[in-house]
Amino acid sequence: MGTSLHDGRSPRRRFDHRIPAAGAASAQAEFPIPDIRGRSPDLVEVRDLIDDVDRRLVELLVQRQDLAKRAGHIKRRNGRPVRDRLREDALLAERAGWRDA
Repeated sequence: MGTSLHDGRSPRRRFDHRIPAAGAASAQAEFPIPDIRGRSPDLVEVRDLIDDVDRRLVELLVQRQDLAKRAGHIKRRNGRPVRDRLREDALLAERAGWRDA
């Protein structure tokens, strides 16, 4: 239980982004994506902007992860614990304030 869908298909196969070329047409028929470029250029523009923001967010998250790893190495080298719950709590509270500002 948990590894197959109710119709017996594997969830990995159903959502696998590597669709064989022969199966691409059937996938498009099963999950059609309407072409709205001619009807709603404003929506297309906004979606493109969202995609750009998403790309930048991913780049920033990768950069943040690299910096956090460096901080962990420095803490280990200096004999300090990697986790600092008081600092984490303070940072989370501060970041929540950024959201509300």
